[in-house]
Amino acid sequence: MLLFVFKGFAQDCLIYGTTAPDMLYKYAYLYDLDSKTFLTAPIVNHQFSFKLNKPDKLSLFTFNVNTDLMKSHEELIKSPDYGMPNRGRIIALEDSVKISMTTVTQEAAVKGRILNKAIDDMFLAIKSKKYESFFEQYPDSPISIIFLKTLVKNIVSSMPLFSRTECKTYYNKLSDRLKNSAEGQEILKIIGI
Repeated sequence: MLLFVFKGFAQDCLIYGTTAPDMLYKYAYLYDLDSKTFLTAPIVNHQFSFKLNKPDKLSLFTFNVNTDLMKSHEELIKSPDYGMPNRGRIIALEDSVKISMTTVTQEAAVKGRILNKAIDDMFLAIKSKKYESFFEQYPDSPISIIFLKTLVKNIVSSMPLFSRTECKTYYNKLSDRLKNSAEGQEILKIIGI
């Protein structure tokens, strides 16, 4: 499990946003990918909000919407509204995150701080297949180590999309802090530098 500790006092985080006037969604959902916590907020006049305690480690959530009230993440993923391209938008829990949804969930605009910017840029790198430039831009971001772990896991699959050489190149772009972390050392063992 990936842990990055942020120094400071516990405070509230506000995740809020809007849906387009033509959207009929009634509920917004957050699903904590680590703790598996499932949160629900009503969408009233195309607006929703969640108030959470800021964690002392990196917390990633999927954001989603639906017309029906769901009791669990499992129930949500079985609903007819779920599926490509409405599988959810990954967001990082930061002080304040604004989500504007005008089309599908995965393309919701997210305004936050550096972690959510890194997530957006990661998905742009995936779309454009410009992985190396992402790691150059975010050498010390926890999002980089999560992304590289995902790419490296693919190496050991039966149909790898990335070579060890490519992953070594991306690994070499990481900061010394990330390379020396437990996750960085785990990646190093798999790619065999």
